[in-house]
Amino acid sequence: MRFVIMVPRGLKTGGPECLHQLHFTLLSLGHQSCLLAAPGSENSQPSPDYESYLPRYISAGELVRSDILVVPEYLKSIPKSMERKVGRVVLWWLSVDYSPHFKGNMNSTKVAAVTDKWIPQEIGGSIEPHKVFRLESLRKVTIRKLIRYFYSKVLSRIDEFNSVDLPRKNSISAYQSEYARRNVLERFGVEGLILTDYVKDIDFRENGGDSERFDNRPLISFNGNKGFELVQQLQRQLQDKVDFLLLKSFTRSELLEIFLKSDLYLDLGHFPGKDRMPREALKAGCPILISRFGAAENEIDFAIPAEYKLDLENLDAESAAAKVLEILSLGRQSNLSSQENYRKFLFQDKEKFIREVEQFITFCEASLKSPILE
Repeated sequence: MRFVIMVPRGLKTGGPECLHQLHFTLLSLGHQSCLLAAPGSENSQPSPDYESYLPRYISAGELVRSDILVVPEYLKSIPKSMERKVGRVVLWWLSVDYSPHFKGNMNSTKVAAVTDKWIPQEIGGSIEPHKVFRLESLRKVTIRKLIRYFYSKVLSRIDEFNSVDLPRKNSISAYQSEYARRNVLERFGVEGLILTDYVKDIDFRENGGDSERFDNRPLISFNGNKGFELVQQLQRQLQDKVDFLLLKSFTRSELLEIFLKSDLYLDLGHFPGKDRMPREALKAGCPILISRFGAAENEIDFAIPAEYKLDLENLDAESAAAKVLEILSLGRQSNLSSQENYRKFLFQDKEKFIREVEQFITFCEASLKSPILE
């Protein structure tokens, strides 16, 4: 039995790192494992940040019947020829919101609603761009573009005919988060295995601790890749009381130093799964304050006290700013102590992941011995 893990080669985000961690853990446990570039990424160069996971790629033509093919959830289907070559397909739900099956339920729509509420609109309101009908755009449509559009639709239908949708009777579902498990169970009635991930060690300090500060005002570091407009509104409310630091283009070691200096790590975006950066911040010794969206809505994926999850749908910018000041007034060490149980868990998540992978291997071995359902 060999595991083949499909990855979007060249992409550096939380999902691809999970896939590489599974590959490396399988190798560490003495099993055969290799990577397969996802459709559309075949010509991309592998990310150098994942070299420590010992990546080794094969082509789709090298798949064999004894392979277990692991596919990330953002792929709704795989080629029929690929499914017929392997023994089993595992659909790994690294998120819910990025899956085509759940596009209409994306939590980012909740963030957008809060953003509209927090940011004053021009008198008379605003019109969403996709609802504006522009006559001039029709004038730019040429016969060539219409033909190109027609053939793209035909080709997509051919792709659909030659593909199989996931999940299906013969596939195995694995879940990176409790949030994913609950949503998939509700939508498809599919049980499966918990297969999480872990926060990679970067010399995290068990006891946290203070580091040299920029000035005497509290410092909040935040993820600018999501919820940025909401954080901007908080900055306007707190500009004379709190310093904000945008986390972008920092190395892991630089992030560690920033987390040690920060009084809070703030993330006001939606959580399609167990996002890495909040966990990295807390593991480094920085208390976190996050929005109660997606995976943060339950008590398992982010097991921190409820007061550290902002219910933004029921708060305006002024009330949220007051809540931030209230938490900051408790002091960094007090906030960290309140989240200590979850922080201790993060120092054990790699061992937990290894146990999950061992159970995953056993399950896959048993599934190969079962008859394939048509």
